[in-house]
Amino acid sequence: MPTSTMQAISCRTRKRRALFSRVTGGIAVLALSFGAFFTAPAVAEETRDSPHTEETSARTIDSGEDADALSNAELAERRQMLYHRHVDAAHVAWDAEKNNFKIQVVDGATPKEADSVLVRLGPDATTDGREVSRIKLPSSNKLSFLGAPGSILWNAPAKFYQGWLPVWAGMGAGHDIPDHIDGEVIKLELMKVDGPGAATIWNGDMSEGGKAVLSSKDPSLFYILSEGGHGHFNWTFDKPGRYTFHFRASAKTIDGQTITSDPYQVIWLVGSDEELGLAPGTTSGSPIQIPAEDFDTGETDTRLGDGENTDVPVVSEEDNITAADPPMEGRYTCAVPGHYDLAVKIGDDRSVSAAVRDDHAKEYGAYELLIPVPDSAMRTLEHNSYTRALSPLGAHGSKIWVLPEVQASHLPWLGFSTESVDYSDINPQKGVRLYLDSFYGPGRMLTYDDDGINPIETVLDSRQVEYSYKFFEPTHRHTSMAFNKPGLYDLGFQYTAFFKPVEGKHDQNYTFNDVYYAVGNEEIDKFCPGWLEQYDVASPAAEANPKPTDKEAEANSKSTNKESDTFDTGKAAAKVPVAPPTLTENLPAEERHEEICEPVHITRPATDEEWRALQAGKNVARATLTFNVGDVASGNASNGHFDLGPVVEGGKLALKVKDDRGQVPRWVSPSSLSFALGASARMPAPPALSSIATQGTSIWLISSVQKPGVPWLGMNSQHPGLRGATTGPVTFTLEAVRGPGKVLMFESGSLGGGIGRSLFTRSGSSFTLPANTHAHYNWVFSQPGTYTMTISARVTPTAGSPLAASSGNVTLTGKRPMVDDVIGRTASGKDCVLPADVKARFAKHNGIKLAHTGTQVQILVGFALLALSGGGYLVWAARRRSRSGLA
Repeated sequence: MPTSTMQAISCRTRKRRALFSRVTGGIAVLALSFGAFFTAPAVAEETRDSPHTEETSARTIDSGEDADALSNAELAERRQMLYHRHVDAAHVAWDAEKNNFKIQVVDGATPKEADSVLVRLGPDATTDGREVSRIKLPSSNKLSFLGAPGSILWNAPAKFYQGWLPVWAGMGAGHDIPDHIDGEVIKLELMKVDGPGAATIWNGDMSEGGKAVLSSKDPSLFYILSEGGHGHFNWTFDKPGRYTFHFRASAKTIDGQTITSDPYQVIWLVGSDEELGLAPGTTSGSPIQIPAEDFDTGETDTRLGDGENTDVPVVSEEDNITAADPPMEGRYTCAVPGHYDLAVKIGDDRSVSAAVRDDHAKEYGAYELLIPVPDSAMRTLEHNSYTRALSPLGAHGSKIWVLPEVQASHLPWLGFSTESVDYSDINPQKGVRLYLDSFYGPGRMLTYDDDGINPIETVLDSRQVEYSYKFFEPTHRHTSMAFNKPGLYDLGFQYTAFFKPVEGKHDQNYTFNDVYYAVGNEEIDKFCPGWLEQYDVASPAAEANPKPTDKEAEANSKSTNKESDTFDTGKAAAKVPVAPPTLTENLPAEERHEEICEPVHITRPATDEEWRALQAGKNVARATLTFNVGDVASGNASNGHFDLGPVVEGGKLALKVKDDRGQVPRWVSPSSLSFALGASARMPAPPALSSIATQGTSIWLISSVQKPGVPWLGMNSQHPGLRGATTGPVTFTLEAVRGPGKVLMFESGSLGGGIGRSLFTRSGSSFTLPANTHAHYNWVFSQPGTYTMTISARVTPTAGSPLAASSGNVTLTGKRPMVDDVIGRTASGKDCVLPADVKARFAKHNGIKLAHTGTQVQILVGFALLALSGGGYLVWAARRRSRSGLA
């Protein structure tokens, strides 16, 4: 969908339920202000005609002209008539000339003077012909405040329908309120309504009932807005005709004085053109095939929507359900398993747009992507201290459908990205924020962070619209997403960007993108026929990665992760790895010796064994990562997103780090980075990590969930150069590690289930990452200090020709390659036997690339058991022995 379409859709705001008390800052999430508004372009691709915005220079009347003296037809000729669009029919703004409030009407996203427009509610229907312009009150008497059961009333719904049918009306306040006014409590009053019948602004639905927010029947009601607050409600009218709303706004100054606006009139024209005396065809609308009169008064018609913010802790059968409108045939694509990001872009003019982008750079606009969530993604919900945040999804033992935080090869994997945003123009205190703007579907949805160590934390909740995620730097992140019922869902995501104050420019802007989710096999077959058969997901959910090839790591994984899709805190101990081996240990103090055997760097021709090993070493790239750990740790990578992964550039293979901290991601040499894990990474060791550190003692963690002030290091097999040059997964191997404490890298367990599969436990541990995958795991360090980890990545070339490492350790001569080596010599020049571990350490310290043979791989493993002091190397001292000489 073009950017213009997405911006037009961005006129929507989060579905809310009206508050009768003080509106907190959380409820005032969608901050609409003079500076934040932008004109929404016409939407040629919408499901109907473009939004109606008839406008001529003659259609604005002077504020002194008496509208009551004009007929509806004359009024419609003089004013702009608003329908099939988003409208704030009462928007409190600040009038700098009068030094007081005024009431405006927001057209799409542009504020206009109330006496220049008419809000139009005419006959209209959805694409299936069901009327959306009138309602029939249910026999349950739950909406008795509107009238008797069975009454037919005109209604502008709070629910958003594609095309803004018939008009999508709300109320709000701008962000231009001066500092001397308490903008948190702005009182909006409906003083009276002139019209042929009663008019009521209310929230609720047919099944749960509702409450009046403002009503001509009760002038004592008032509504409290907060600066930037905004919500959508049902606007109901007893009879067709002209309705004139008389609004007034008031608030207190910071010194306690009350300031009250003049009354402002907002006119609605309700009914058919004929009923209003308008020329036939003045108002367009879709044909009604199922009129309100044919609605069943006993049915649960919940399609109205509402605007109130409530906090429902546990889902129940009585929960409000607002059905999602089905996607339009031919307008949407069913996502295949793989990686997607809902990415936001910001233009030089501070315009904001968002689209879902796949790994082939294809973009999807609002309502253009449907994500299947098959039954193989089903999990059993258990209530415990780790999963408490998921309790709103259902009772203990309930089934939920989960798209995991770590990529699963058989599922679509949607993330969120601000990587292309230039943060030099972003307000550093507010950043860019992601909200769940709207939600339609049969159940409840949560997105959440699950690092396997700490209790699950909710990120977005379909019932708590004030939740948001804040991005303060270019970021790419994934969360788990869970649904508690099968069916079709429509999730409206909103990005809001907050800018640095600049005179003449708006200080914030926003955009929307709606994504469909088909949850459960039955729903997938309905909207994506053949998808299940094509992608073979009928079997139980697969692991995000295959089991590790390293036998020891695999055995450890089997002992700690029994492939269960539930987690029971009573069995938490069984989930803990069985004493992961110590990755680094301190050497005992040196003994004094009579003569010193010192390491010396030489070059020599490769042996036959080394030559064979060098040949076999192709298709493998190696790199060493440095981690500085501790509260005062320093380094040039202390925050932001990074990925370690193989790259193929110029036909050569290398292992690099993708640095996402800039506006344009860069693949850099690992040697150019030092990862700093400071106080933000420190936490008390939980029971699940008792094999690494005593419970309650400090550990330092790079979590699978991004944390501020901590570098977020993942693993990556998505470099563009890999696609044509390699096939299949990448095998990562931990070849060597050194440092003052223990290290463990592991996968989070399912649904807060602590430690899942252990990946790096000791030198030689390995695991595979599927092709074109990006995943984040947990890295734990038990002691402060400096750690180095040498990691290799093995790939399989597509053409069968081996890929040489871009920085090799071989220099070719006429017949045989020359290799670097380290040997032992005494001060007198005699050769001596140098222990393998000292040899490897000396090579590492001096940047010498040794040939990798089977023996020298063992050298590196031995090297992992050494601890450097002061960054230097330990010199081996050998005692002369009578029988063997130097040893």
